[in-house]
Amino acid sequence: MSILLDQCVSPWLYACAFSMAWHVYLLHRLRAVRRAGAPTTARSMMLQSHAGLVHVLLWCTGLASIGTAMIIDPWLLALLGASVMGMLLYGSGPDGGRVRDMLLIKNACVGISMCLFWLLLILPDSASLPEASLLLPVGMAVFLIVLGDAMYCDLCDVDADERTRSRTVPLRWGSGTTRWFADGSMLSAVLILAICSSAAGSRAVLAIIVLALFSQAALRLVGTPRVRMAVDVRLPLLFVLLWAGDGLVG
Repeated sequence: MSILLDQCVSPWLYACAFSMAWHVYLLHRLRAVRRAGAPTTARSMMLQSHAGLVHVLLWCTGLASIGTAMIIDPWLLALLGASVMGMLLYGSGPDGGRVRDMLLIKNACVGISMCLFWLLLILPDSASLPEASLLLPVGMAVFLIVLGDAMYCDLCDVDADERTRSRTVPLRWGSGTTRWFADGSMLSAVLILAICSSAAGSRAVLAIIVLALFSQAALRLVGTPRVRMAVDVRLPLLFVLLWAGDGLVG
């Protein structure tokens, strides 16, 4: 998002984003494992077998989040608190009644929260605010990319979601339809970026359109058991390619 909005941010911001996201994710997964009647999955087994390491990482990422936030802007501590509260609201309640159990709402919440998280991280570190004409289309495009990725990730959790009465796109409409929904979400994001590319005047906007289309096509070739890993790898890979490519062209 920083590249698409043409905002130069410090390395501390990347460290802050990484440590905050990892800390909140670990909290979420640990709470899920400890729920009564929680289904056994590959992730839950890994967390249980490496419980000591997971708790060390939880403390380390929490301290790193606080430290990097204080370096950038103490206001970011409020973002950390809000992220934890959002995670609790997302995953709290009885099976079938949680936000994460609601059809499409769960995917939308992931997209909105990640989009706002990245945006609120960028603003305190920016020398000048992004142009208003770019904030909405770039924010909407990022939301749609994450929305589609969240649907792809649901493909791996069909058995566990069925046991916890979660209503997901794969459970309701099947694997094939889920992939088409996710692809449509990505294509909508690409269309929005293409429309705003003339206003942005950034090489990065055109680059991400090409990279997004190629990577989305590649996801079609990934089998269901490995699709979550492919989705997890794609976003940081897009960032590295954009950052390296934009610097090289510049």
